[in-house]
Amino acid sequence: MKQFVLYLFALGTTFFVFLEVFLRLTHIAPEFPERMLDSEYGVYKFKPNQSGIFSDGRLGEWKSKWIINNEGWNSELTYKDDQQITGIIGDSYIQTIYFDPKNHVYNLFKNQVPSREYYAFGIQGASFSQYLNILKYASEKYQMDSVFIFLDNNDIEESIFNMVRMPRNMQLKIKDDIVTEVPAKYHEKIYRNLLKEMAVFRYFLMNFSFRLDFGAAKENKKKEISDGEVIEKMKRQAVKYIVNKINSCK
Repeated sequence: MKQFVLYLFALGTTFFVFLEVFLRLTHIAPEFPERMLDSEYGVYKFKPNQSGIFSDGRLGEWKSKWIINNEGWNSELTYKDDQQITGIIGDSYIQTIYFDPKNHVYNLFKNQVPSREYYAFGIQGASFSQYLNILKYASEKYQMDSVFIFLDNNDIEESIFNMVRMPRNMQLKIKDDIVTEVPAKYHEKIYRNLLKEMAVFRYFLMNFSFRLDFGAAKENKKKEISDGEVIEKMKRQAVKYIVNKINSCK
């Protein structure tokens, strides 16, 4: 019986190693860039100078290449600090690793106005309040004379610490009429790192629609606020605070 168990273990291990190598070589399992926190600006982004292939479908039928540039953003452009740019700030819609670079938003802008340089600053899970940190970062590091900020209603709610906890974002804690900033903190859970390193797990979790969200910034919900008027007031306070801060950026 012991030998039979050892045989099954050896067989299973061999199959696992074979499948791991096969999935890596064929790029059927999706690959994800490593992330980091720029502690100077409170901006989480990607570790610079990476590349990989995101795939979807049981056989990886849909593939796209992502390229993390010298500054840690998903773009084939080398970001330079000596030219006038238009910034594009947003969450996964701007970060997107699901399309080849030629189909990214900044290239669609570039096709319309070739004389301008467009730099994308997108990261999955970012909220409206986190866009403020990204804006401060981009306006200080680059000669940015204009900016597009892509926003939806969830980005406002996710900015409010009282409503949902998102540690990787700078959030706003609201009490009465006082708004205070809660700094961004970044940590990667051990199991996420382990899963991201193993193509077999990435394949079954992502390509078979179990969909572990490797980019989610949400950690846990706070106590539900049932009073609709209170929620709307908090959202108005958050928007007013962020817009005032945006207007004060150089």
